[in-house]
Amino acid sequence: MIKFKIHPVVGIKEYYNIIIFKDKLSMWKYSRRRFKNVPGSSSFEAACHSYTAYKITKKKKKKMNEIGSLLFYTGKICPSIVVHELAHATNYFFNRHKIKLNFGGKPDSKWKEGEEVYAWTLGYMVDQFWKKYKGKINKNINY
Repeated sequence: MIKFKIHPVVGIKEYYNIIIFKDKLSMWKYSRRRFKNVPGSSSFEAACHSYTAYKITKKKKKKMNEIGSLLFYTGKICPSIVVHELAHATNYFFNRHKIKLNFGGKPDSKWKEGEEVYAWTLGYMVDQFWKKYKGKINKNINY
């Protein structure tokens, strides 16, 4: 199993876990065990699970910086699937922060033009994914 984190925006603490399994069956089993809203069939090739994570102690409940997990397996790592799942992650991030996409419209008051910010956010996560994934593969990590 390969694991690493990516951040939606430069300098932000929030992150997505990237988990790459050895095979599709391992990914499906993990997904069903860890997440309750998984499709009934075992037909998905990758998945984006967005959530709010908390650290719960006896005294308090603290919101964590982890905002989701993206699951892949080595037999199906390709640009189209990676970008597809990262687009889901970008959509969740925008919804989480109430950023209006406003494609082709007037600039959003919070983040200028939503379309430009969306493209930069998605591109930043895609870039991190491939750099970190290649770094893990180049170290010949056995998983």
